[in-house]
Amino acid sequence: GCMDSITHIGELYEPLSSITLDNGPKICVDEIINFTAEDFTEQGSFLEFEWDYQSGTSQEQNPEITFTENGDINVQLTFTEAATGCTNTIDTLINVFKEPVADFETPFDSLDVICHPQQIEFTNTSEEDGPVLYSWDFGNNSSSSLEEPTIAYEKGEYTVQFIVRSFYGCRDTFERTYRLVG
Repeated sequence: GCMDSITHIGELYEPLSSITLDNGPKICVDEIINFTAEDFTEQGSFLEFEWDYQSGTSQEQNPEITFTENGDINVQLTFTEAATGCTNTIDTLINVFKEPVADFETPFDSLDVICHPQQIEFTNTSEEDGPVLYSWDFGNNSSSSLEEPTIAYEKGEYTVQFIVRSFYGCRDTFERTYRLVG
C-alpha cells in the first residue's frame, strides 16, 4: 500500500466595492441620503448593484434614499461582477431618529393675565428621540439652554420661544405669550 497526496492552493475571488454616504449615518425621519457604491472596472469588467434598505430596493449604483420611518435600518448592498458572475455583499447601519416636538407648560398657562412681579417655571414636555439641545428666548432679552429654566418677569407682554434641536439637525419650535399686569 503506497499512499500519495496532492495539495492545491487556490485563491478565493470576491469582487470588491465600498459604500459612501453624503449624509448620516445618524439622520432624522424624512431625510435623504445619497449612497455611492464603488465600481470595479479592472480588465474591462463592471459591477451590477442591488441595494436593500428594508422599505425598498434599488438597482442603481448611486441611489438617493429617503428614510420615512425611525429606527435602525440595515442597508445592504449586493454586487455582482459582470465578467465572472461572482457576488459579494456589504452593509451599513443607518440610525433614523424622529423629529423632536417642542412643547412646554407652566403653572400660568390657563391664565389670561399674570400679576407681576412673577417668576415662571418652565417645564419641558417635548417629545424627543435621542440627544437634544434646548434654546429658550424669553422675550425679555434673556435666554437659556437649560431643559427647565425659571425666569423672573416684570409688567408687560412676553412671547417665549422654545427650540428643541437634535444632534442630527432636526428641530422644532414652540411659542406661547404671557401678559403680566399689576
